[in-house]
Amino acid sequence: MRTELINVIVAGFPLPLASKVARACSKRNFGVSQLALGTRDFKGDSVEVPDVGKLNIISLANTSDARNKLAAEVSRIKDEDDFPIVADVSNDSANIDLYNECDVAFVMRTMNQEARAKSKKLSVISDEFNKQLVAFDSIMREYGRRFPGLFRGFDLVSDGTKASRQLVHSLNDLFVLQ
Repeated sequence: MRTELINVIVAGFPLPLASKVARACSKRNFGVSQLALGTRDFKGDSVEVPDVGKLNIISLANTSDARNKLAAEVSRIKDEDDFPIVADVSNDSANIDLYNECDVAFVMRTMNQEARAKSKKLSVISDEFNKQLVAFDSIMREYGRRFPGLFRGFDLVSDGTKASRQLVHSLNDLFVLQ
């Protein structure tokens, strides 16, 4: 998929990492939604991000309003034939319920194992942020959900990272380089 077809909704303002993520996405030619999510204690209705512009912020303190506005933005992005994704830097695993309700893929960094198990949409949830392993973990977990029994003996949902490592070691045994 071309990067310009991926539209990122950044979550976690006013945390400094949220602005960095928005700038990095823009620099790499991803679309950056003009709607962003603020932490539950965020005060204000917008933020100016250098090289990105003004982002309208939805505070997650009002869950019902946040759900409606996020769902509308996700729908708008999909109507334009783009792929919406939330990049959440807040580490608030309670946001996963919101993303599930709005049927949007997301990326989040958390160490909460329960959070990983309750994501219903394609997501990357990792405490390690090793890009290759995280991507592999996400792919394997999604295939494990789609095709029950495919990875019998590997618990991809509750401990995807460990299962991914075991799978990689199994594959290494098959492809021994000489």
